[in-house]
Amino acid sequence: MPFVSGGFILMFSVLMGALILVGLGGIAHVPFRRRSVREAGDRQRLYAAHVLGQAVAELNALLDDWRNGLRSSVALEEWRPARGGEGDA
Repeated sequence: MPFVSGGFILMFSVLMGALILVGLGGIAHVPFRRRSVREAGDRQRLYAAHVLGQAVAELNALLDDWRNGLRSSVALEEWRPARGGEGDA
């Protein structure tokens, strides 16, 4: 090798070692990242189920209030639409 000096070989070896270490670190990081993503998905799923449960409870309360209002509304039972253009005013 006519134009290769000792400094070049040393620098090349250091750079190749660093690249190999970065590559191995990236490969070793995959299982940890996969577990992290899975746990985040589980937390989001639990939160979504909680929010959905709250929404259903709120809907049921609203429907109960609506039904109670319909049952107890005397004004709606007594109301008759105006005939012949007569107004309630």
